[in-house]
Amino acid sequence: MEGLFRYFEEVMGEKVDLEVGQCGSMNAVVAVLLEESRLPLSKLVSEIYEKVKVRDDGGGVTLATVKSSAVLVGQRLAYGVPNADADVLEDETASCLWCWETRDIKLMPKSVRGLLKIRRTCRKKVHERISAVSGEYMFPEIYFWF
Repeated sequence: MEGLFRYFEEVMGEKVDLEVGQCGSMNAVVAVLLEESRLPLSKLVSEIYEKVKVRDDGGGVTLATVKSSAVLVGQRLAYGVPNADADVLEDETASCLWCWETRDIKLMPKSVRGLLKIRRTCRKKVHERISAVSGEYMFPEIYFWF
């Protein structure tokens, strides 16, 4: 388990260079800024708001609009040990290995979509191994044919 956690942290430590300047809409900007973040929603929204308000030229960006956009375009997934009692949007349990992902990869710049897909696949593989080791593994449907 420790090796899987270390590997996950190592992969997440290698940041993908995402350029906000390539984004055409507020949702795309939020998508780029939330991708692969480990923060809970409240902290993520504050961080994104601080970055977006600098670019805002009177467009009416508020914490509420950023939060609404983040929940619309992103999802927070747990790749670690499951915690049934966790608040998916706010939990900070390190063993859950939380990660924000954009629901629609098309909001991301074309130049990084392939890399992001590879990184997501990598996270899923880590999750599968952690689930198997922790006893939370869900067997594929073919095992239920008997």
